[in-house]
Amino acid sequence: MKNKAFTLVELIIVVIIIGILATLAIPQYSKAVERSKAAKAKYALSLIRQAEELYFDNYDAYTTTGMLDTLASKLDPYIELSQLVNDLDWWYEVSSVSTNPDCLNLLARRKTGAYATKTFGQTCDLNYWVDGATDGQWPPPPLPPPPPPPP
Repeated sequence: MKNKAFTLVELIIVVIIIGILATLAIPQYSKAVERSKAAKAKYALSLIRQAEELYFDNYDAYTTTGMLDTLASKLDPYIELSQLVNDLDWWYEVSSVSTNPDCLNLLARRKTGAYATKTFGQTCDLNYWVDGATDGQWPPPPLPPPPPPPP
């Protein structure tokens, strides 16, 4: 009677193949998660901007500068923002421009994760930026490889 079990070599080959697939898939998954979190921040900034514009229509001024949790009570009659206040990934901040009272900058700062030190924002002219770079690319592109050592 012949034994119908897997050999150790076959099991090792399967484990190696799974390891290779995991090393390829996990970085791609992490990038997809970051892109979805950035899309959530862009959507949240557009909601805050809409609420601020509706507030401006009534009072001819934007709300005071500050974090969203302190400003939400003023903006909630226009657009419900309570879910943004309780966001686990981002802090949202509104800042007016002192040189132009009709201008408003919006910031989203990451709370946790690999990009926790990054700031994502929307300027008066509705352009997005990341840490001062106006290309709006999120997550930031990887650093270039180091130059080869001299011969």
